[in-house]
Amino acid sequence: MKQIDFFYRNLNDFSFIHDNSSLSLPLIPCISKNPYTTHDMYYSIQKKTWIKAESPLEPKSFPNSIAIEYAEKGDTVVFPKSISDAEKNHMRFLGRLAKKVAELKLNEQNIYHPYGFEDYSTKEMTDFLNYRTEKARSKFAKSNIYDKEKIEKSLYAVEVGTDYDNLKVYIKTRYYTPVVKPIETNTYDSKEIIKTLSFDVKNGKINLSVSPDEPTSPNDSSYSVDDNLQDTELVVYDEYCKIANQFVLPFEIAKFALERLIELAKTFTGYQLKIDEPKVTSQALQTMVCLTIQPFEYKICPIIYSKYVWPATAKLKRSNPNIYNNFCKTMHIKSYRSLRKAYEKRPESLLTFLRIKKCRFSDANIFNKILADRELYNFFDSSDNKNLKNDTDLAFFCRISKKQRGELSTFYTLEKSIKNDYFMLDSLSMFHDYYRNIPKTLIDDILKDGFTEFNHNALTNISYKCENKYIKFRYTKNEKKLEDSIDGYKFMLPADSNKLCEIGAILHNCVATYTKKVKRKECTIVYAEKNGEVELCIEVVNDEVNQELTKYNSKPTEEQTSVLKKWHDRHNLK
Repeated sequence: MKQIDFFYRNLNDFSFIHDNSSLSLPLIPCISKNPYTTHDMYYSIQKKTWIKAESPLEPKSFPNSIAIEYAEKGDTVVFPKSISDAEKNHMRFLGRLAKKVAELKLNEQNIYHPYGFEDYSTKEMTDFLNYRTEKARSKFAKSNIYDKEKIEKSLYAVEVGTDYDNLKVYIKTRYYTPVVKPIETNTYDSKEIIKTLSFDVKNGKINLSVSPDEPTSPNDSSYSVDDNLQDTELVVYDEYCKIANQFVLPFEIAKFALERLIELAKTFTGYQLKIDEPKVTSQALQTMVCLTIQPFEYKICPIIYSKYVWPATAKLKRSNPNIYNNFCKTMHIKSYRSLRKAYEKRPESLLTFLRIKKCRFSDANIFNKILADRELYNFFDSSDNKNLKNDTDLAFFCRISKKQRGELSTFYTLEKSIKNDYFMLDSLSMFHDYYRNIPKTLIDDILKDGFTEFNHNALTNISYKCENKYIKFRYTKNEKKLEDSIDGYKFMLPADSNKLCEIGAILHNCVATYTKKVKRKECTIVYAEKNGEVELCIEVVNDEVNQELTKYNSKPTEEQTSVLKKWHDRHNLK
């Protein structure tokens, strides 16, 4: 049995309406009145032209059809070439000394100079006024293509199909690509793009297909969910999530599709799965990925496909009801009741357990205390960054400390440092990197007292001495683009290693130790100033922000977080 649920745009507020009876009704493109159209208009499918509406555009005005808004496309408007003579005269006015600058920076602002307008002919002035009007129209069109949820209005319909026989759910989004100025051209030469995302619970596969073809009838056999889909053959959880995140659709529809997939997962597994309530579309789609790949223990799916344990867990079978026990056996974890309870409450406890184990702890009481304390397990989890560098630093410290002071003393030193200080990750990194340069007395103080502010500053001074060679940094064009000014904050790149040392001294962190990494292009350091004072230090690796912290490695304030988000969006940083 197959069921199709159809959602289409409401002409008034652009929300989506769930109406299965509308599957066979024609879609009527409409354009509402705006400063650049004289009337409310709609496109007549019979006459193949735009027609003035006799009444305001409302769904009831179009019986036996669905009215959807046609958002005009805002193209880039090019400055007219016909006024080249005026440009030349304007350059003469600038003078011989500024002529070269004018040639390089000739733009719309130059032509606005009053001396430029005097040289315009009637045709050139007409071209210029038309250009200004078209530019304003394009700006309006670009601002009118999104709804209140920041979803393009070109997404006019969504279908959710449920195949109860084959245990599949698909989401089909329908887009149209409008032409420029549909009223003046008097045509509707748009092309429909259909994206289909399919979740196959029985076979554990997720497929994505994009069709540029014309829409098919719901009665055609080609409309079936399992036809014309390109198998991506990806088995890694992260890759499946990347596929799902390509889909843009309203949260209500994503939640609806998730509920249908839960029904199929229940049919496949035989029991009702407990799903955490998603809050945004991406969470709903990622939960669907988990349910598709590992329906018996969907919570363990992100754990199995974590880079921390992959590919050791690659051979675990998704349909095995004992997958939790098999995971523990594969990773040499001796499962016990407290660990199982911690896993049920927080699945990431399994990865935390492995990180504790990597630090060579063996006392069960230490494991239980860390897994039960949010501040402690958050630290162990945060120690695992993308290259596992901090994870190795922590294991190195624990190995040195256990050898000299024993397991319990090592744990108490870590606990004291984690709960009282802000310098742990930086201090661990410096302790590992410069261990051979640290005096024995300072090592003894660190093992006894932990990473206090005094010990952190002492390590920082040692790192400065080890990195005291002056290095001038050279940046690529893409790196230079990261410099920006937003809401009073200036984002800048340090010119040399001395500037890195200065930033580290001001913010009390170990950024000076990143000199070699910056020189080798392993990362890019960006600092932000406000009112002439350094406020933020940011590490960027490729197009991803690895860390962004304030003084004493503290998290940014709400104001700083807002500015950072704008900076991320402006420069396409993840």
